Amino acid sequence: MVVLRAKSSAKFLPDEVWELSIKVPELGLADLLVRMFTRWAVEAGQRLPRELVVEVRGWANSLDDALGKFPMVARPLVTMAGFVANVQVDEPEVHLAFDSTPMRSERGFVETYLPDESGVVGQGRVIHVPSLVAACLALRTMPRDGARLSRALRHYELALRRWYLGGEWLALNHLWIAAETLTKAVIRNAMATRRVSEQELAHEFGVVTDDPDRPRWKEILQARVREALVFNGDNNAYKTTKDASDGLEHGMWDLDKVATHANQVIDATFGHIRRTIVDLLAVPEDTATRLLATTPLDVQSLRKVIRGRLIGTAADPAPEGEMYPRLHWTTGIESAIDGRAVEMNHREQMTLLVHPDIGFQLDRIEVHGRPVDGQAPINLTDDGLVVSMTPASPALQLRRATALLIEESLANGLLPDRSIGHRFAFTLYGQAVAFFHSISKLIDFGHPIEALPVLRALVTLSARFKEMADPTGPGLGIAVRLALDSVDQHHPDVSLERQQEVLAAAAGFDLKVPEASTDPRSSTIYQRLRMEMLLADLTSVGAVQTAGMHLFDGHPTFRVQQPSGPLTDLVSSAAAIAALNVLRNAATVLEWPLDTDKLVALLDRAHSANEAAAQSDLSSSG
Repeated sequence: MVVLRAKSSAKFLPDEVWELSIKVPELGLADLLVRMFTRWAVEAGQRLPRELVVEVRGWANSLDDALGKFPMVARPLVTMAGFVANVQVDEPEVHLAFDSTPMRSERGFVETYLPDESGVVGQGRVIHVPSLVAACLALRTMPRDGARLSRALRHYELALRRWYLGGEWLALNHLWIAAETLTKAVIRNAMATRRVSEQELAHEFGVVTDDPDRPRWKEILQARVREALVFNGDNNAYKTTKDASDGLEHGMWDLDKVATHANQVIDATFGHIRRTIVDLLAVPEDTATRLLATTPLDVQSLRKVIRGRLIGTAADPAPEGEMYPRLHWTTGIESAIDGRAVEMNHREQMTLLVHPDIGFQLDRIEVHGRPVDGQAPINLTDDGLVVSMTPASPALQLRRATALLIEESLANGLLPDRSIGHRFAFTLYGQAVAFFHSISKLIDFGHPIEALPVLRALVTLSARFKEMADPTGPGLGIAVRLALDSVDQHHPDVSLERQQEVLAAAAGFDLKVPEASTDPRSSTIYQRLRMEMLLADLTSVGAVQTAGMHLFDGHPTFRVQQPSGPLTDLVSSAAAIAALNVLRNAATVLEWPLDTDKLVALLDRAHSANEAAAQSDLSSSG
């Protein structure tokens, strides 16, 4: 079996699978079973359409043979799906291939890393399966010119991929190539329909076929048929498309001129090429009517634009750690409605990232894209869009400022090539930075509760670095003891002789390694953040108390992600406190330069934010 996936704006409905059995004798393939469907993922409680999936199952000489031939069967079907829906479908790529023979004890297996599609669901169209079946059957059973029509369909597909504002000239070029590709098929179809020879057809179009001074009458016939039948006598669309293509191909025109001409006729040319393909397919009348009524859908040009005003006085409206004032803008799915169409209702969440003295007044949100029938920009604020505008919390600003200070320390700090203790301490500092960033990521994705156990680990390292920086304590010997403890716990097979070598190396640098590590729970920072540490202990054992914090407003529904609130502020500020203390003491131990004034100021802000959050109702986060 070979499985292909493609990013596609043509969608099958949920649980809708198109299956067909096919033989491809020209590839030596018989009795293939092909299945095509859309992967619908459950995200945030909603079923959302993602990639187009094509499975091809059948007999092949080898897995490599299947990898070479099965995609050749799948790709034309994907092209036709895009044509039927008249919307962009990307190139399908092989995702998986494996030997699906039953009861095999050993099977070949290949997987290409293709990340699952995620994020906002864009515009799209539902594939009308009866039309897809009729079009594929018509193409497969064409008495002549099937390969030529397939080539034209590929160029139509490429035109759809370039159907976005500013890409019209590229789309038009592919449509002109499709027109040229279709011309001979149209000629042969006209000959069969009218029961005439090629010369007789030429005479009908006023082409002289027996003039020795003009022996290239077939090329003249092709041009006249292209204008009269492919472009349906639309001289303006025909001539403008041809001129734009020639100007692009031969480099005679500036691209701006090509684009200007393309914009004038692109809609008409799309329609002429589509009608010609449908006519050649000779599908049933009801299918043809549906296909011709489906216009190309531009799914790439949609842009949401927010308009408003920054209010307040500041020398620089940007917040600390940011180059510009901006909105951190995320779009979530409020609802997905399944029917013969797929409708996505979005919830817009915007976090204001500006100077503390600056506010923002939202005026409206507009949607800009390809105009349809002269439609004006849509004002989403008046169109039922759910918009939530919140200022960036002090805790979020603290995390960003802390991350910036950490980056500066990593840029300026080097690993001291002095002792084994320095090396172990540097490794622990790197782990602390990783803990801080993982906490930030979990909070950004709405998981402050799940960040608590990581916070506890960060607080523990903060306590260790405090001990290392204490001039009356064992100093870097603590880093060596922590390394030895880790070996004892996780690598008991390491010989006592190796541990003695580490101790000897430490002694060579006059490092005093304590017999045992102290309990971090007795440290000042652990006690200062005792509420967070208690919550971390409860989370680690899956306690009902912290699991219950996912329930909001008395509703029994379990919400995996939590919105911003006091709990987020509590964990964010605690992470900043722990990370800043690690940085301050690591800079002392590793002898790094540090802007102490900036660090102290950030710590003061972090403690203030933490105290405010601790006094709030943590259950109000939802």
